[in-house]
Amino acid sequence: MVRELLPHLFYAAGSICFLVGTLLVIYEKVR
Repeated sequence: MVRELLPHLFYAAGSICFLVGTLLVIYEKVR
């Protein structure tokens, strides 16, 4: 069961990291 959920967790973590990175870039440009 855990092995089936791992890809979803990695995908979610990657998406969150990507969103945070994008927000940081936008914040740096706006500042």
